[in-house]
Amino acid sequence: MNTTTLYPNFEFFRSCILEHGGPDLEEIAFDSESKAYEACEFLLNKRRIRFRAAKTTPKKSGQFVTIWKRNPESGVTMPWEKSDAIDFALLFCADAHKKGFLLLPESVLEKQGLIATAQNKGKRGFRIYAPWDIATNAQAKKTKAWQLPFFIECTANSFTTLFDHLK
Repeated sequence: MNTTTLYPNFEFFRSCILEHGGPDLEEIAFDSESKAYEACEFLLNKRRIRFRAAKTTPKKSGQFVTIWKRNPESGVTMPWEKSDAIDFALLFCADAHKKGFLLLPESVLEKQGLIATAQNKGKRGFRIYAPWDIATNAQAKKTKAWQLPFFIECTANSFTTLFDHLK
């Protein structure tokens, strides 16, 4: 599989990690059903990370990303679950001029109702509002507010910040 062609944002992330002295990714597993979102899972610093690339949609600000898996028994899509043992979701965002990552620890995925637990049904996708996106309504502003502390813009120092979070 040529991941540079099929997963260019993932390969950008991987090359930046290596360029900034980080370890290579281990146990990389690509999800062929979610190629459109460059879905994959890997270990980085012994942390289990699920990667997705968000997509710009034509009618709303921000970007949309899917966070589902397929139930192996029924074949139906379902939200990620707390029992999936995800340490972080790493969600890539970009526009014509800027790139960045929303790095959500499992505790935040749970707190925001994004993963399924005994108390919450979870979600199959949601909108991301990068710092450069304009939140146009009350819900978008609320979502952007909780996301901003977890957003890392791609700059010379951003991968040091990323490594600090993954220790």
